[in-house]
Amino acid sequence: MGDPESDEHLRIFKCLVDTGSDVLRYTVERKMLINTSFEQYLNQNKHKFYHQFEKRRYKPCCSGNPHNCVVNGKMDKKIFFKMYNKKAELDTQDCLDRFEVNADISLDKLDLSDINFFLWNSATLSPQEEQSLKAIMTTRSAICHSSSSREFSLDELENFWLSFKE
Repeated sequence: MGDPESDEHLRIFKCLVDTGSDVLRYTVERKMLINTSFEQYLNQNKHKFYHQFEKRRYKPCCSGNPHNCVVNGKMDKKIFFKMYNKKAELDTQDCLDRFEVNADISLDKLDLSDINFFLWNSATLSPQEEQSLKAIMTTRSAICHSSSSREFSLDELENFWLSFKE
């Protein structure tokens, strides 16, 4: 890019998107996918993720059976439809049975926000891992939502690097 601030901004962005995503994908595999594939994990948790996506609890979820499911958390619509496909368009009161795991989904297709959702909802992170994930996501938000690559001084960019080392 030419100037030191822009070059450093780009270096942090690349680190977050490439290295950060790889590290978080590895954490998902190590913490959540023990003796199971990502597809199996999505199938096993479809009911929970459905309720995190579809918050209207008065609707039946499984073949028309009324339920009293209480599921904490919220799954963004974009994440849900990245993971699951509708296999039937027929209006079945948003029935869970009409969704199946997207055949093309893999950990490699998840971005930082997707991975962040799964890690936070897994309840498998240690306090240190939670702090590290927060640091990655806070830095990602600051870097990716800045108005210019020159928005940060070299000192501020250096502080981002230091936060990763802690």
